[in-house]
Parts: sequence; C-alpha cells; structure tokens
Amino acid sequence: MATELIEPTSIEAKTHRSFSRFPGLILVTCCVILMQAVLISISFPITELWTDTPLFHNDAAFHWYEMKVAVDLAQEGKLTGYDPFFGAGYLGGIASNPSAKLGALVAIMFHRWASEIVIYKVLSILAALLAVVCIPLASRWLELDTLTTAIASAFGFLLWWASWFRWFHTTGMVAFVFASYLFPPYLAGIVRYFETHRAHTVFFWLCIVGAFALFYHPLFLLPVMCAAGWYVLVHWRTINRAKSVAVLLGLPLLILLPNLIWLYPVYRQGKVAELTTMAYQSLVDVTMIGKELLGWYGKSDAHGSPLYAPLLLASLWGCIRSASPKQQRIAFAWTSAGLTLVVFAAVGAVVTTFRSFQPNRFAPVGYLLLTIPAAMGLAQIIRHDSKNRMTPVVRWTAQFLVGVFVLVGTYMANELRREMSPAPFGHYGTETPEVKGLGTYSGWILPWLNAHTTKEARVLFEDSKGRVYDGAHILGYYAFQSDREFIGGPFPFHHFAGFWDSTLFRKPIGTINVDQMQRYLELYNVGWIIVHSEDSKRYFDSMPGVVPLDGFREIKTYMVIQPLSFFISGAGRVIERGHNRIVLADLTGDEIILKYHFVPGLRSDPPATLVPVYRLDDPDPFLRIINPPSQLTLKTQ
Repeated sequence: MATELIEPTSIEAKTHRSFSRFPGLILVTCCVILMQAVLISISFPITELWTDTPLFHNDAAFHWYEMKVAVDLAQEGKLTGYDPFFGAGYLGGIASNPSAKLGALVAIMFHRWASEIVIYKVLSILAALLAVVCIPLASRWLELDTLTTAIASAFGFLLWWASWFRWFHTTGMVAFVFASYLFPPYLAGIVRYFETHRAHTVFFWLCIVGAFALFYHPLFLLPVMCAAGWYVLVHWRTINRAKSVAVLLGLPLLILLPNLIWLYPVYRQGKVAELTTMAYQSLVDVTMIGKELLGWYGKSDAHGSPLYAPLLLASLWGCIRSASPKQQRIAFAWTSAGLTLVVFAAVGAVVTTFRSFQPNRFAPVGYLLLTIPAAMGLAQIIRHDSKNRMTPVVRWTAQFLVGVFVLVGTYMANELRREMSPAPFGHYGTETPEVKGLGTYSGWILPWLNAHTTKEARVLFEDSKGRVYDGAHILGYYAFQSDREFIGGPFPFHHFAGFWDSTLFRKPIGTINVDQMQRYLELYNVGWIIVHSEDSKRYFDSMPGVVPLDGFREIKTYMVIQPLSFFISGAGRVIERGHNRIVLADLTGDEIILKYHFVPGLRSDPPATLVPVYRLDDPDPFLRIINPPSQLTLKTQ
C-alpha cells in the first residue's frame, strides 16, 4: 500500500515540476523568436518578402529553377519529367534536387497565388524563425530548468548568426540548416522515448517527424543515428533492449519507407553515384578540427566560430559536473555524438562512399549538438561550482570559465553587430541586405542571349564552382528567361554534357583535341559559347570554326560556324519544347535520331518506337525514333 501511495505522489510532483517550467520556457522561446525576427527584418530585409526581387545567392537560384520545373511538371500530374533545357535533355523533377522537395511541393500548392521567388523567400524566413525555437523545445523534452534552457537557447541563437550555419542559410542551403536545428529536439524525443511509459505514442511521432525531416533534407538521418547510437552505448547497462532495437533498426526503416517515393528515382537515375563525384564540402584535413576550434573562418578552408571552443569546454564540464547522474549521461552521450560529427566532417570524405554526404558540412551540426551539454555545464558553474568553497581548484576553474564566457559573449555581440552591417568587411553569410536582386553579370548576359542566340541551337555555357555569375548557380534562371537550351548547368557535376571551370564533358578542356571538340559541338548542336576561365578562352580562341563575339569582365562569347540542327539523322523541325514536352513536325525518313537524350519512360503521341542509341563517349543514350509519323509529341509517362 505504501508503494501505491508513493508512486502517484512522485508522478504528481514530477508533473508539477514539469508544468512549473512552462512560464520560463515560454519566456525564453518568445525572447529568441523576437530577437531573431528583429535581426532578420534588418538583414533580409522584411520589406522584400512579398516582392518579386529574387534571392539568388549561390544555391538559391538552382533551388528556384527546380521549383519552377516541379510546378510545370505538376500541371501534368508528374513528379518527374523530361527537361530539354540542360544536358541535351534529362529526367528532371523530384530526383534532381533532393534538398528542394518541400519548396517544390509548396510552390505546386500555392503557385496560383504567389511566384516561386516569393515562396522561396517565405520558406527561408520561416526556417530562420523556427530554427531558434528548436533548442528551447529540446530543453523542454529533456526537462531542463529555465536557466539551462536559456543558456542553450542563447548558444543556438548565436550559432545561427555567427557560424557556418549563417553562410549555409544565406547561400541557399536553407533546408540543411533547419534540418540541423530540428536534430536536437528530435534526439531529445528519442531520449524521452527511452524514459517514458507512453513509449508507443512517442515512437509514433518520432516516425512521423523523422519521415518529414528526411523528406525535407536527405542528410537528416545520418546525425540522428550517430547520436542515437551514442545514447544507447552510454546507457547500455540500464537501457531497455527492445527499445534500443526499435530506435537503431526499426526507426530508420520506418522513416525510410514513406520516402521511397523519391529515394527510388534518385537511385534509379544514378544520382547517388553522381553525387559521389562532387567536389563540394568533401575536403579531407584533420587540422580543420583545431583551426575551427580556434575560431578560424574562411582561412585554409576552415569555417570555425569563436563559440566552438567555449562550447566544448562547457560540454566537458557538463559531462563531469552536471547536477545529476542523468544529466551527466545525457551530456556525455551528446558530447560524444557531437565530437564524432566534428571528426567525421574533417576526415569522412577519405571513404569514397561518404563523399556524397559532403562531410565538411557536419562540423557546425556537431557543435550545435554541444549546446545542450554546454548549457548543463555552464548552469552548474553559475549555480554551484563558481561558489564551491570545499574544492578551490573547482571554484577557480569555474570562475575562469565564467570569465571566458563573459569575454566570448561580448565578442559575439560585436559579431552580431558586424553581421547586420552592409559594410564590405568579412561576414559569416552574405552581406546585408540578403535580397539583392539580379547583379551586373545577369544584366549583361540576358540581353546578350536574347540578341545573339536563337532556339535553333544550344548555348555551351561554362558554369563556375566559385559562382562567377552574380555569386550564384544561376543558369536555370538564364535558360528560363531567355528560352534557350544550355549545355552546362543548371548545376556543376550533374551531366556528362556539362561545363564548369575549364572542365568539359568530364575532361580538362585542354585534353580534348580539336577534331573531337568539333564532333562534340555538332552532336550537341552548339551554336554559341560563353566562357569565363582563361583555359577555356585560350582553347576557343585558337579553335577553327569558332568566332569570338563579345566580352564582359572575364566573360567571353563565341559563335560556332556550323549547320544548326537537332537531328543526327532524318529531318524535321522542333516546333515546341518545354518541361516534359517536345513537339516535332515535318518528320521524314524511316528513322530519325535526335540530339536529345533518351530517358526511361519517354513516350510519343501518336505512339512510335523509341529506342536508345549511343554516340561518342556520352554514357547517356540519344533518342532514335523508328518509322515516325510526320508529327509527334514526346513526353514521359
């Protein structure tokens, strides 16, 4: 009987303590949202939210193009479809840009009321506002007190503005940043699953939120499984084995299953192998760990923050001196997982398979995970250890760390001020204002395309990993606005028929002999060339049959002197083409071979026999049509 009385009383007391934290949690959450909203209204600025001025820095322009493709395909009830504007035709849509899926879905739903440009900006703002709520939410799930919650929230807020996260967000990697901030509360939910009696309900919501997060960004699951593994390992002697199996095996499986709708097309089109060849964020350099701990940013490929070292020190303190054994175990598991991600970021790309994960980007995710154990450690220092009279060494060390955080806090406040300034000194992200519209390169290139090119041929356009053209991968916008087909783009690495930084058809341009280049230009029906690199300019300056035209800054343009035709064999006309639609007319001959690629699922109306045929060393086949009618329309099923 005594046990029956004690247990309800204990639960009631625990519930009372939990609810008593709500006012503090609400106050902390409101404060970080308010501060975030104020700073965003300055840096964005908020007056540009509903205008059609584009936010095209770096990857954002590529995401915009994928949203535009998705909207066009959705009009025909398609998730994927034929895109003739790049790479001599490829299967575009949901599999082409896995991190832009939510933006594409929202654009499909609301395209009648708002442009893709506006929708992208709204999603960017919402992600920024909701991201800072995630740390207070994680603290709530872990039942941390108000002081610890406030400290953790401050750390998360500062990392958003003064770390690589800021660059990621302003450079168009909005989905990755928000998915990273969703990671701590999700891990806190896993902790709650192990500790609660209502495990089935919590597990259900972990599956739902996890499936959404993986749909939102394809890299969400990797840090989750890393952290969950560490939590199980630290608690191995006392943890429920069945729940461990459910989290480590059942949860990822149930998260993956509903996402097969887009994972399978990515796999089927060979996009995973293609991503493995990408050079972005896959540097192997163990010294980056130390450089980033020292706060180096933009030096020797390091992207540190002044907050990283204090976070690590406070986290280690939390592992040793937290208020309770439970908090110590949580601090140890979260710190171990965070450091694992930091090490993975520095050396993970040494394994070829991991290159497709772009390991370098996980360094700030690891430090974000340290915000919780660091808050536990700093709260313990403030409450007890800085006043500890029993152990002078503990007191002196704690007081030293308080001084460190006061200095770092002052420095970080100045970093926020600098980040808001439009002055031309170093920033973590793009300079204020973020929404700048089109730049000078676009102002020259778009009129040039309209004046000097036609739809009769393609433009061989040299893209840039360093984003020469107004700081963005903006070729999708150029193709859409000029209604021209490009070879090269809408993003480097995506196609064999691609061109970036003097790399053409996956070879250094200087290794391609003139005869081979002439065959390439004929095969892909290239009528004009736009380049920026010195190697490319030297090559085409000396090539017969290629005539220099104009130039702007480092850009140089050329015309190719050759017959222009989209037909390898047979004859006809391309009278219309758009997303998932090519209309051919006046077709003659027993068969025709187009200078467009064949893709699985391609069909013609009226029906004709479509077969793949390979040309030169292009691994993607071209389209052969046997016994064609005089006119037909090509589209995917």
